[in-house]
Amino acid sequence: VEVKELTEKLVVWLQKQKNGTPIETQVIVHDDEIAGTLDLRIDGCIADVKATYDAGGMLHRLQLGAYAALSQKDVDRVGIVQVTKRFKEAKWMPFDVEECVKDWRIVRATWALYKGNKTS
Repeated sequence: VEVKELTEKLVVWLQKQKNGTPIETQVIVHDDEIAGTLDLRIDGCIADVKATYDAGGMLHRLQLGAYAALSQKDVDRVGIVQVTKRFKEAKWMPFDVEECVKDWRIVRATWALYKGNKTS
């Protein structure tokens, strides 16, 4: 029952966003080293669906930044669509694209440095 209710909230949110624009789901984004699957892409907007009580922490920001950085298309908005029992309808949580990408690039550069200096 809970999954059905949460899905219905997401569908209502999607219907409000669409306005004739195609909605891409489960889009794989990648480069030569890293890949991920973003939940939704709607006309320059990347949205990740979260059905957790707490959403919007640093890990979610990094995830959105990675998706935006790895996307082959222009991205002008990123955010989380939070669907939980505690909200009557889906809640949109926008994030600053440039900040998310900047944070992602810092983490990725740190990972590359660690990987390059790792001894066997």
